[in-house]
Amino acid sequence: MRDMQEYSHEYAEYHYYKPSEVERMGGLWLVRAGRNQAKPNYQVGSRFIECYSIHFVLGGQVKVERGKLSLILKQGDLFCLYPQIAYSYQVVPSSSPLRMCWIAMDGGQVPHLLEAAGLSPERPYREQTVGSHVLSTLEGLMDVLRKQQGAGSAAAILSLIYQLFSQMTVRHSEIPPAKRSAWLQQSVDFLKLHFSEGISIQDAADYAGVNRSYFSSVFTEQMGISPLRYLQKLKMEKAAKLLQDTSMPVTEIALSTGYPDLFSFSKAFSKYYGQPPSKYRQPPVPDT
Repeated sequence: MRDMQEYSHEYAEYHYYKPSEVERMGGLWLVRAGRNQAKPNYQVGSRFIECYSIHFVLGGQVKVERGKLSLILKQGDLFCLYPQIAYSYQVVPSSSPLRMCWIAMDGGQVPHLLEAAGLSPERPYREQTVGSHVLSTLEGLMDVLRKQQGAGSAAAILSLIYQLFSQMTVRHSEIPPAKRSAWLQQSVDFLKLHFSEGISIQDAADYAGVNRSYFSSVFTEQMGISPLRYLQKLKMEKAAKLLQDTSMPVTEIALSTGYPDLFSFSKAFSKYYGQPPSKYRQPPVPDT
């Protein structure tokens, strides 16, 4: 219980953090963090908080209640408290004492990062997630908070929190079916952002975290178009706009939309629009 103080219902180490104006300009900032070892009478709530707080169960068991949700979590599990949602939690007697570590944070990125980590207000917990890498990152964060040496520590804190989210982020195939539309939208955004860089459908499937066959099946079912056809659509619409709105050489347009050369671009464009790019660019002949 190094660095912990004794309180009425726990031994704990608390760190209250005041983010700078620069930190608040970003999408995530720390509010507080800490760790504890519960006494037999440990209980918190019912109450609510103004930010997001992830609690990592390092030992023992804890009972978490929120509305109709009631669950018992054990070592290796975690749960998240969401803003303005009342909750309570208390120690569950077991062979080892309840030990937890927590980080509370705020910012516009936080709900999106939590969703990527498989957490939501409807299912604010994950089981068997706190492995050795997460524990190491949490301990590193506690070490930085104990020292807190100006701007350097602020950057280190932010880096460690993002690292923690990276370690918690689940493969999308682990996300319950009700949440799978989220990875589909993320893959659509990925295609929109990188379609001109020569990416493949395999790249999009890898980004989504599922195999290509499953990716193509779900994409086609929910989007009404195959991912290959959608990728081609993005390229062709961009090419058509460049042909109409700019004087860029056709070869540059080909390379700028992800094609390796003019020939393959012209062939694809002619098949898609029914005419070669050079003719598509020509202004219509006015009626006489």
